[in-house]
Amino acid sequence: MRHNALPEDRKEDPSAMTENDEDPAQMDEIRKQHSVENRMKKVNDPNEDGFFNAWSKIRHYLREPMAEWLGTTMAMIIGLCATLSNLTSSGQAGSYPAQSMAWGFGFMTAIYTTGGMSGGHLNPAISISLSVFRGFPARRCMKYIAAQLLGTLTAGGIPYAIYHDAIWRSRQTSQSIPRCKRRRSSSHHLAKITCASCVFHRVFGSAILAFIIGIIITIVILALGCNTGGCFNCARDFGPRLVAVVVGWSSHLFRERHAWWIWGPWVADITGALFGALIDDMAIFTGGESPVNYPPRRRKRAYRMRALNLRKKLRIGRKKIPDLERSVAEAEH
Repeated sequence: MRHNALPEDRKEDPSAMTENDEDPAQMDEIRKQHSVENRMKKVNDPNEDGFFNAWSKIRHYLREPMAEWLGTTMAMIIGLCATLSNLTSSGQAGSYPAQSMAWGFGFMTAIYTTGGMSGGHLNPAISISLSVFRGFPARRCMKYIAAQLLGTLTAGGIPYAIYHDAIWRSRQTSQSIPRCKRRRSSSHHLAKITCASCVFHRVFGSAILAFIIGIIITIVILALGCNTGGCFNCARDFGPRLVAVVVGWSSHLFRERHAWWIWGPWVADITGALFGALIDDMAIFTGGESPVNYPPRRRKRAYRMRALNLRKKLRIGRKKIPDLERSVAEAEH
């Protein structure tokens, strides 16, 4: 190209062009861009097994239990904080209806947040009911229950840290708080009510709770909360109870009323949830996955399969295993 030549007289130097008639400067720019894209691809793309790092692999295999843990923690923190706000302020910073609404909306928020991943059980009684009446795998049910208990332990510590001073200050004056009001923060029954009445009370409450999760929690606590605290969730009772013992309360919380924490929050609540699910399946549900709607052949096969799996796992009655396998095969045809 000539120096000081007019634009129309300028000509490209053939030596400055590549064999494909491409500008070297442009090629360098393209190579730099490709290099940056390759580096970003190595950073952003997963490795050979499809995971970005070790934590993403752990999260992939535990995403459902982790969702249950997170949802239970969220619901418990909201409910416990509302309860402590009411009790430690002697009703000046809350009321029992507001506390009940906080529990209901806390669980509703948790279900909306984590339900898409795990189903939003947030209650061992619900997980067990689904395992019995909807074919929810027993192994996953145990993982869900463990995650729910861990969530209640996590949530039991956070509200205690927030309301620590108020809790210990109100403990000195707890004798002046009405008994019914004092019991609402945990699951206890009143001394004037018999244990049998309280067990039936919790069975009935859990049976109602098994139909709907969410806003119905508010109604159930408002209607049935005074006698036993309205805690129709065994994990919700166990976590704060254990945290209370850890932070200094006496271990009598696990011994009083003939170990009420077992018969009330666990046995009665799970029994009530199973009874409520049974009534729902008998009256409303028409799907084929419920044992209530099994045809006779399928019900017989299900019982035999359960007996066969139980014998294999416990390694008992091995002589009957071939007969059970034969009967299961016959029931399939």
